[in-house]
Amino acid sequence: MADPISSVAPKLYTPIDEPPPPSPKTPKTVEAKKPAVNLDAAPAPTGGINPAAAYLMAKPSAATTSTTVTTGTSSTDAKMSLNVGSWPIGMLEREGDALRLRMMKDPSGTTGADKQKLADIEGELSKRYEAIPKLAPVTSEKKGVELCERPADIIVVRDLGIPHRWLKTTTKEAGMGIAGGKIPGHDDKDGPSSGGFLGKTELVDHTGESNLVESVCTPRPDLDEDCVDKELAIGKPEGRWFPALNDCHVVVADIEEKCSKTAGAP
Repeated sequence: MADPISSVAPKLYTPIDEPPPPSPKTPKTVEAKKPAVNLDAAPAPTGGINPAAAYLMAKPSAATTSTTVTTGTSSTDAKMSLNVGSWPIGMLEREGDALRLRMMKDPSGTTGADKQKLADIEGELSKRYEAIPKLAPVTSEKKGVELCERPADIIVVRDLGIPHRWLKTTTKEAGMGIAGGKIPGHDDKDGPSSGGFLGKTELVDHTGESNLVESVCTPRPDLDEDCVDKELAIGKPEGRWFPALNDCHVVVADIEEKCSKTAGAP
């Protein structure tokens, strides 16, 4: 039966079973141009693979190459480690220290290339160090014993012209002085460093006294230097000062007797 509305009224709707009419002003779709691919450089495709796709799959990206070099797993990094022979020694030391520190902090991230590079650096450093001229070992050549003396600025002793005496070896310079470490004979009024008669004495360090203008030192090859060094024990008590009986001359004479190379000879 015919639709009474459709036969009388204008057609205001489209039945569901009919397709919609085309739009009068539909814009044309323009397909974007794809970048050209150099198919000559691409590897020959196999099977049904598109030539361009096969080329892109075979060519490594720049990012991949950069990452490989950074992590030290590429052959480029391995070749770089072989050129350490041209590095300055300071650069070798810095790079070696930095690489060891990184390997210590992150052992799991250490690669075979890291280990090889460190081995190359250490090997090169070893060669550089061996090439450095070796300095001759410093030896303390013994110069022998010297008897030193200078004017003693002490009342009576000065007037009599009796000098102050001490002994000097390669490593020591010492003689009698006032207890407490003061060198006698410098502006004394009553005795060794104003200690006076019967003042306490000891062996005092005289380092530098032999360099004074008024000092005179005479070599004593007849004395054993090792023995004299042992006897010149700084701080050793030497009793109370009494001129001619227990003074600097007596102390030196006692050491000379003990350390004479001819002591005990017939």
